[in-house]
Amino acid sequence: RDPKTGKPFEHDNHGSHSGDNNNPLSLTWEQKKFIIDWFQTRAVSTVEIEAVMMKMLTDTKCSDEQTDDKEKFIAKVRNFVTNAKKSTKDLNHFRDCTVDGVMTSNELRQILDHLKSDKFSATRSRDFASAPADGVAAFMLSDEGKLCNRSIKVHEHDHDGSNWTYILYLYEPIYAESLALKATEMYPDNTVQLEMDFFMSVCDGNEWQVGHVGVSDRAHKYWMMDLIIARSENHSAALLLLKRATELLRKFGGDGSKVLVDGGKALAKAIKIVNEDRLKEFEDALAQIREEL
Repeated sequence: RDPKTGKPFEHDNHGSHSGDNNNPLSLTWEQKKFIIDWFQTRAVSTVEIEAVMMKMLTDTKCSDEQTDDKEKFIAKVRNFVTNAKKSTKDLNHFRDCTVDGVMTSNELRQILDHLKSDKFSATRSRDFASAPADGVAAFMLSDEGKLCNRSIKVHEHDHDGSNWTYILYLYEPIYAESLALKATEMYPDNTVQLEMDFFMSVCDGNEWQVGHVGVSDRAHKYWMMDLIIARSENHSAALLLLKRATELLRKFGGDGSKVLVDGGKALAKAIKIVNEDRLKEFEDALAQIREEL
């Protein structure tokens, strides 16, 4: 192997079998290189392993045994991929199999729409291993995608399949509703003190920021209830956070009329807008009572 790349050297007998005492069913150096190249832009899955095997039948030199016994041939491919992924060497062939530069904008929208589904729904438990091999499946089968699928619920986003505005999406942990209930029960008068802030250093150049709102428990441990990815710390993003948190609390009889912030003007403006909405609701309710009297 090349010590710089970790990939097989090009041999004069590149089409010869690489091991198993020259077993005609074993993979050739050419076939191993073909598999490695195949998975540089694809997620490893049962469907893709079968697809690369079928492609090798037409694009590489295969032995009669490989052509005649496809079950054993695909088993060889599967073993090669599995062993390579388990390798602890620094140059793992499949370590760079990401969706960088491959995922399309429309596929990103599909992922966000998928993450809007409920935790135990059929959509949420979709088997991406048997789904079409695209950027959606590649991400959802990755460690990051699996983490998102079991931990995050997108509440809303403004991605239309081609682009988005300065706010990307509002999302929340899967446990957000349970947290809202527990927070409401923690306060005797059901008036919950929320905490809200934004932070940077989530991407190169700080092009995006993450805003969050949540509550602290009696042990002073902070729990995020909702998060948003936005271009900056602005009142529109903060308003979406605050309104969603208030909506969750009200679902269980709670009220988020108290908010702890760091004094930022954008957050203060969002709070002012929510207070004005509260006053309007009160005035409307009072007017309704007067009419009924």
